[in-house]
This record gives sequence, C-alpha cells and structure tokens, in this order.
Amino acid sequence: IALGENSEWIGKNLAELDLRRRHGISVIGVQRGDQRSLSPPPGEILRAHDILLILGHPDAIRKCREQPQP
Repeated sequence: IALGENSEWIGKNLAELDLRRRHGISVIGVQRGDQRSLSPPPGEILRAHDILLILGHPDAIRKCREQPQP
C-alpha cells in the first residue's frame, strides 16, 4: 500500500493504525525511498510516499485499499 501526500496515515504509527485487528492484514515491512525496513516496530511513524509491505488475505488487502484511510 503506497501512502500519498494526503494520506491520513501520515504521522501515525503502526500501533495506532491497528491494521491487523481492523483489516486482518500485517505490515511486514516499510519501504522508504531506497531503504527497506523489515519487521518494523509498532512505533514506526509513517511518512508520505512510504510503501507498506503487507501480508494478508487478498480480499482483506483489497478492502483496506478501498476504504478511506483513518
């Protein structure tokens, strides 16, 4: 999931988003430019243009992408 400049997820950490409970998906990494962080900590603050590397059922991923970001 790529975060655009206007994403409401920017400035929030992974624990706040609680994607596993809310959507049934797990963030297994964050790509930020040329850097990739695998197994990011729950306190990882998200930034514009981050790409979340996620694991989950395809339907759960699709639904997460379709819903407005919290």
